[in-house]
Amino acid sequence: MSKSADLFILNAIREGFKHVRSPTAASLIQIKSASQVKFEDLEAWKDSGAAIDSAIEMSVIHNKQHEFTAQKFQDTLKDLVAVTEGSRYIGHPGNKKAAMHLMKTFKEAGLEVKEHKFAYQLPNVGSGKNLLNAMFEKNGNIAGFKKGTDPVLSKETIVIGAHYDSVNWRENSPTGMKNAPGVDDNGSGTTALLMIANALKNHNSKRSILLVGFNAEEEGILGSKAFVPEVLKSGEYGTLKAALIADEIAFAGRKEKGLDRKAIFETSGKVPGAMLLVDTAAHTVQEDNDSKIAGFMVNKHGFGSDHMSFLDNGIPAMLLIERDDEWRADEHGHSSEDVFDDLNMEFGASMSRLLYRTGMKLANPK
Repeated sequence: MSKSADLFILNAIREGFKHVRSPTAASLIQIKSASQVKFEDLEAWKDSGAAIDSAIEMSVIHNKQHEFTAQKFQDTLKDLVAVTEGSRYIGHPGNKKAAMHLMKTFKEAGLEVKEHKFAYQLPNVGSGKNLLNAMFEKNGNIAGFKKGTDPVLSKETIVIGAHYDSVNWRENSPTGMKNAPGVDDNGSGTTALLMIANALKNHNSKRSILLVGFNAEEEGILGSKAFVPEVLKSGEYGTLKAALIADEIAFAGRKEKGLDRKAIFETSGKVPGAMLLVDTAAHTVQEDNDSKIAGFMVNKHGFGSDHMSFLDNGIPAMLLIERDDEWRADEHGHSSEDVFDDLNMEFGASMSRLLYRTGMKLANPK
């Protein structure tokens, strides 16, 4: 308990994000002031009428999303976990293997692939310990780009992203060799990204699409913080119109609490265009012919994942996350216990289909 609490304190001081999303986590670090910790501020969705009017035929989406089965989701997720050998922590060799796995899948899907490097250090290792930091290759953000077909709209890009790193804050050492499977956080979101890449093989859209696997999210969304300003400055992907981020999407939730198969759509109501994403996703929920999610809530006061790097730069962004994430984070999150045991592959597939449908609508406006 003391070791776990010490690590929660260190990480909360550094980032104050997902590790203190809940009262239990807050009690570990003895935070008493509401201004020091953020909890989810959920509300029922109210249609603002901002949903995009899409030109894409739903029959095209339905034909593609039939590939997003529970079995396919499970196989893709198990492949990711197997190839990374138990951890995707930034100080573990599995992190590099995850980056290579993303690049391989993106290339096989016909995407233009690029690794965007950025500077960071191992957590809890002083900057003076250069030898220890130098031992580990610093892997970057992995981007897969598909140019749109419309001569005008192709200059605009829809980003779909997920962080591929994992962490074990409860027992980790600076060298990162403890087990950090991160099956839900965020192997599940990365799996959605891999499945969408495969779906793009024979599918074109008016706007360009950029898939991004972000690294070092668990250290304070470092990867996306570096990525967004970089590509805004370079303009190499055109104008970033919107971003959809998947983070923890395979825990269906506790039935006894009425949270089974439900989601959260998280954004910032202060950013123009953000509610367009929420409304579009909300309308899209009912368009699943397989097994739709059972419901969702909205958080307009976003925090704690890679969507914030876009929102902080004025780009509309939305996080898709499981509804019962706080409870699971307290029970199993950021530890060696984040494994398959309590996850629901059908729910993960449903969330992946929702992410795909929403992204395709955004990429094909009338």
